[in-house]
Amino acid sequence: MAHFIVSATGRASTRATRIGTKKTGVDAHARGWDIGGRVSCWHADDTDYVALYITAGSNNSYTDAHVATFKLTGDGPKRVEASAALQAIIDRGAEILNGPPENKEERALEVLQALVDYQEVTPC
Repeated sequence: MAHFIVSATGRASTRATRIGTKKTGVDAHARGWDIGGRVSCWHADDTDYVALYITAGSNNSYTDAHVATFKLTGDGPKRVEASAALQAIIDRGAEILNGPPENKEERALEVLQALVDYQEVTPC
């Protein structure tokens, strides 16, 4: 069952939509040649989260910059502050996603291991 929905308009006469579940989440990226924006929505620990990024656009001339992450609370959306260690892992993951294809799997495994190590020493 759909929990998230993405919609977009542009030159086409119809609005494009995509749905995501609590398990899959959704991700959308709107961009020009040199700058863009990406939003990711996901569900974890019975809470909805939204992360916002400024991106390099289609030119891909720099790494995405994380702007903020929010989670839904009983009082509405609240900003989630990542620790410096976790933010470094997030930034490294963005570098891999936006970087060259060479050794991408090996570099992604490094980030996954960093997340495992982080979880083992940091209470969630």
